[in-house]
This record gives sequence, C-alpha cells and structure tokens, in this order.
Amino acid sequence: MIAASRILRSCRIGKRPIYFIGTFHTGVTVLSQQVRALNLAWALVEDRELSCVNSAGQRPKVAIVGAGFAGLTFAAALIEKGANVEITIFEERDTLLPLQQGSDSRWL
Repeated sequence: MIAASRILRSCRIGKRPIYFIGTFHTGVTVLSQQVRALNLAWALVEDRELSCVNSAGQRPKVAIVGAGFAGLTFAAALIEKGANVEITIFEERDTLLPLQQGSDSRWL
C-alpha cells in the first residue's frame, strides 16, 4: 500500500494545499480518474489534512475545479468519509460530466 504522504506529495502543487488529479496523465480512463480521486480523498483524511470530526467554528473550504468523473468522485469520497469540509464544485460548462454528454458510443 502507498503511504498517504506519498500520494499527497505526488498530487500537491508547490507548498500550498493545492492538489491535482490526473492533469498530466495519458491513457486516462474513467476507472483511473476515479482511483486517483479516491486515493487523494483517502490520503487527505488519513494524513489529517482534512478532519472528519465535527468541531465548533468554521469548516475548511474545498474547491473542486471540474465536474467530470474525477471531480465528482473526489467530492463523493469526501462526503462518504465524513470530511468536515464545505465543498464547492466549479465547472465551466452548464452540466455535470460535460465530456460524457452526447456520447453515443460510451455508456456508463
């Protein structure tokens, strides 16, 4: 099993808590996007970057850029893990899973 800290290092951009999933990968599949999203959510909770404890005060904000398979899987994973965060998803198109819309050859 890969350590949470290694996953976070491989996904982190610079020193700030900004992470990416699969931006520079080739041969991307729905499964590979979901695996990377689930691994990142697990690592953030496991490494205590995000808490699952409801505490008094303001909850940390998580911005997810992209409502494709990776972004939606990441949001769902944080919710399922019980992460005490406020999630906002940003998508430039007017629909979820925008690349899947109108696809007659790939049904999911």
